Amino acid sequence: MHRFLRWGARFPSSKSSCASGGVSAFISIGLAAYVAAPQQSRSRCDDVPERLPSLVQRLPGGLPILDQMAWWASARESPTAQKLRSLLQAGGVAFYDAECHFVKAPMVALVAVGGIPVRTSGDSLDLLLGELAIPVPLESIRSALKSQMGMTAMFSYLNRRGLEPEEMWGVVSKLGHFSVGHTAHLSFVLAGHSCAVENEINSQRDVVHLGRLTVARTRSQKDPPLVVQRPELLPVFKQVREQVQAWTKKR
Repeated sequence: MHRFLRWGARFPSSKSSCASGGVSAFISIGLAAYVAAPQQSRSRCDDVPERLPSLVQRLPGGLPILDQMAWWASARESPTAQKLRSLLQAGGVAFYDAECHFVKAPMVALVAVGGIPVRTSGDSLDLLLGELAIPVPLESIRSALKSQMGMTAMFSYLNRRGLEPEEMWGVVSKLGHFSVGHTAHLSFVLAGHSCAVENEINSQRDVVHLGRLTVARTRSQKDPPLVVQRPELLPVFKQVREQVQAWTKKR
């Protein structure tokens, strides 16, 4: 988990797959264990006149941070069938095309620490406590989580030399006792990932909760983007999409 705090983790799929609804996965992970019509020349995605700007910010070390409150609010005015694309755009997902039919690169962004929403403020995280925004250096959060995980082993036989809590984290992690991660909790938004990635994460024991945009007969999934992880497959995915659209119109 430690890697998440040092660098935004990624969950690449082992194969290229299309997203029938899991293109956008909004996940909380514990360590043990989201224009006028005539202006045709403008880039737009279906009913939205302009592509929403990404709200993802990065700390100096590169860790992506997303203000999930602002992110969700950004798509509030989007038509239901457009909300998925709007959330993907605002969530920092890259597309191959202006119409946002084909996902080029997904995004993983930290949205909460210990159940408290966060956003960026310079080189620090802001912990959002109601109306209060308290800036905390990332290194302080790292240290606090390590100490808390180390504390769970302080009373065991592993603590033979009277170590400090953060030193105990080094001992237990080296020995592979990662169950101490139950004491730490981080939340991430995973946007633009395929169903294959979503199902893989959902099957892991270290995921304590998976909240996702449902894939079952909703207007928001009427025309989902496809995740194309290798550029050379883009022509194939375009052809598949065209054939499905043609078949749907005949029904």
